[in-house]
Amino acid sequence: MKTVLFSEVTIESISALSSERFLSMMTAYFVTPVELFTAARKKSFSIYSENSRLFILNSKGNQRPLRQTELEEFHNLFKKTGGIMPITYRDVTFNSSYILAAIEHINFKEAIHAK
Repeated sequence: MKTVLFSEVTIESISALSSERFLSMMTAYFVTPVELFTAARKKSFSIYSENSRLFILNSKGNQRPLRQTELEEFHNLFKKTGGIMPITYRDVTFNSSYILAAIEHINFKEAIHAK
């Protein structure tokens, strides 16, 4: 069963969240694995949560855990910059393309449900 913690998720509302709420939203939203694509290179990957942790399964079949500190640092920089380009986050994570695609997916799904 999918639990959505927020009725309207936008770039602005994500910036307004505490890091703890951001992490909760991400793990709750991806309880069921979702296949997505990175924006620039169009690489497919799956994102899912398990035991309150996020994981990426990349196009080569490699699983990557997303560390809590990595997500917190990404979110803090996102709040400061609002950047939507992976290069903005290169100093805090190598997984920014995946995280940004996940945020874009949440924004799109919530926009559809809002109509």
